[in-house]
Order: sequence, then structure tokens, then C-alpha cells
Amino acid sequence: GIRPTGAGLSPSSALNRPLEENERQLRAQIEARGDELSREKQERARLGERVVALEGDLVQGEQAHTVRLADIERSHAVALKTAEDRFKSLAGEVLAGTVKEFQERASQQFSGQREHLALEMAQRHKNIDELLSPIRELLAKTDTNLSRIEQERTASFASLVEQIRGTQESSAKLKDETSKLVAALRKPQVRGRYGEVQLRRVVEIAGLRSYCDFSEQDSRRTDAGDLQRPDMTIKLPNERTIVVDSKTTIEAYLDAIEATSPEAADHALDRFAEHVRKQIEALSAKAYWDQFERAPEFVVMFVPGDQFIDGALSRRPELFELAVKRRVILASPSTLVGLLRAVELGWREQRLAEEAEELKKLGSELHHRAGVVWEYAAKLGRSLRQSVEQYNELAASIDSRLAPTLKKFEEAGAKSAKEIQSLPEVSVLPRSLDAAQQP
Repeated sequence: GIRPTGAGLSPSSALNRPLEENERQLRAQIEARGDELSREKQERARLGERVVALEGDLVQGEQAHTVRLADIERSHAVALKTAEDRFKSLAGEVLAGTVKEFQERASQQFSGQREHLALEMAQRHKNIDELLSPIRELLAKTDTNLSRIEQERTASFASLVEQIRGTQESSAKLKDETSKLVAALRKPQVRGRYGEVQLRRVVEIAGLRSYCDFSEQDSRRTDAGDLQRPDMTIKLPNERTIVVDSKTTIEAYLDAIEATSPEAADHALDRFAEHVRKQIEALSAKAYWDQFERAPEFVVMFVPGDQFIDGALSRRPELFELAVKRRVILASPSTLVGLLRAVELGWREQRLAEEAEELKKLGSELHHRAGVVWEYAAKLGRSLRQSVEQYNELAASIDSRLAPTLKKFEEAGAKSAKEIQSLPEVSVLPRSLDAAQQP
């Protein structure tokens, strides 16, 4: 087929579209001419067949028709030639016009496209600059902040190093003090004093100093004559007493702290737990609840630190249950504070009950005194009523008896500058005290 020579001038799809449209139109025209030529050829073939048929059927008229057939063939050839020439001429004209039109249109579109691309590129550069401007500012601020952070980090690191050095020094001092404390606590007199101080501090923290007794006046002798003196007794409302004992030896626990191996530490803790068990049994055997009247049937075994109870229970978890069965309450400073708080609450309720009873007595006395005042007021009211009635009787007697006589004296000339008027009757009476309002 015939292809346009202008095809492929531009890779742009926008420019190819009109060329493709023109090419489709041209191909449609060429196909139409081809169909027309095909019909001409088919007509020629049909005429040829007819000639052959006529030759077969009309042998006698072959010569007559030979000239005519030659004329027809020449006419047909001329017509076909004319059609082909005309088609070629028309296709050339259409193609030439299309190519020229395409070139002009492509030139215009390329020119406009270049201008549009130049403007668009300039606008894009402007937009990119506008987008990059805040980013540049942000990067500048980031650089500034990074410099500041780096300076702060350097200063913080130096401070941290100094703090670590101070912590190491404090740790060394603490270790030294701990060693001194452990050495001191190994002395029996210091251990006893340590437990007593801890017990007093717990009582002060709970605010129950006035209800706890550390003196020897609560010592008791058993039926066998043995003297028993608890470390502290806690007074409860209704004259009850809780006994507290703090005679716990912590030497084995200190051995566990200073142990150089886990096995040695475990062995020391086992000895400490065994000592706690023996102390529980010993306190249970003292039966303080039998020596103090109205005392609860248990005794508090004070251990001067939560860590001591934790250490014993870590090796012998059944110690807590054993203590409860033996009527012994294991108490660390924190648990004893809770117990003392509960006791303080009981005393507070006792004080409130006593104050309520006192208020009741005061109310009864006030009610009695109000009754006496009520009687006096009723008596005074009756006296006032009698006084009003007597006054009204006197006024009536004066008006009916004395006033007429005085008027006669006035008529007789025995008159003074003082005018004698009639006495008004008093109609207001004192209010009666209603019996329903009396106490």
C-alpha cells in the first residue's frame, strides 16, 4: 500500500494523532478506490466469460463480434487506465496536501509546545525554589539545634561522669558504713538496742506512743515463779493488751550478707530461718495471753526489718503458717505500723463512744434544767394573768365607783389642773405554755 512520507516526524503522541487521522482517511479513500478497481476487474472477468460463452454459442458471429470485442477491450483498457491514473492523481494530491498540512500543523504545535515547555519549566523552577526555601531554613535550624544538642550532650556527659564518680565514692562509703554496721550489730548489746530503737520508731510513726508501754511495770511472774517481761505492751480499748517481743537474733542473717559464695549465703539463711522457728516456739511457750488479763490469745514477734522476714521465708516458707498455729504474729516494721494504726482506730472509736456518752449525759442534764425553767415560766405566766385580771377589776371599779364621785367634786368646784381620765382595760394576756411543747 501507499504510506505517507511524513510519518514518524515526531515522537509526541499529541502530534501523531492528526497524522494518524489523516492516514486513516487516506487509507479509507484508497480502499474505496481499490474496491472500485476490484469491481471493474470483476466486471471484466464477467465480460470475458460472456465472450467465451458467446463464442461457444455463436460461432457464426465470431468474426462479427471480434471487432466489437476488440473495441470493448480497448475501451475497457482505456477506462481502467483512466481510473488508475485518476486514482493515482487523487491519492498524490490528498497525500501531498496531508503532508503539507501536517508539516504546518506540526510546526505550529512544536513552536507552541516549546514556548509552553519553557514557561512550564520556569514555573517549575520557581515552585521548586519555593519548596526548597523552607527546607533550607529548616536545615539551617537543624544544624543550629544539632550544634546546641552536641554542646549539651558534651556537658551532660561530663556531668554524668562526675555523678558516676560521686556515686562510686558514695557506694564505697556506704559499703564501708555497712561493714561497720554489720560489725556493730554482731555485738549483743548493740543488736538489742537496734531492735528497741526500731520498735520505738515504729510506734512514733504510727502516732501511738501514749498507748504503748516500754517500762518494766508490765513484768509478770508465771505460776512457776519465772519472771517474764515483754519488750512492749500495747493497750487496747476495754482494758485489753497486746504483747510485743523483739528478741530476734540476726547474726546468721549478717553472715549471709557477708558470705563470699551463694552456697555459704544459703547455708547462713538456713541457720537464720531455723533461729526464727525456735524463737516462734519459745514465744508460744511463754503464753503471754495467760499472764495478762483480757489479752488476745496471740503475741507479736517483732523483727526489726522486712528483709529479715523475707530472708527467713525464702528458705522456710512454712514459717508464717507455723507462727499462726503457735499464736505468734510475725511483724516487720511495715506490718506493725498497720497493726498499730488499727489499734489507734479502735482508740479513736472508743473516744468517740465516750464523747457520745458524755454528750448524752449533758443532754439529759440540759433536759432536766429546761424542765425547771419551764415550770418557772408557767408560774410567771399564771402570775401575769392574775395581775392583768386584777388590774382590769380595779379599772372597772374605779370607772364605776370612784370616777363618778370625783366628777361630782369637779362639778362642785373642787377641781385641780390634773385631768382624771378613765383607765383603759388591758386585753393582752400572757401566752399559755402548751403542754405538748413542754419537755
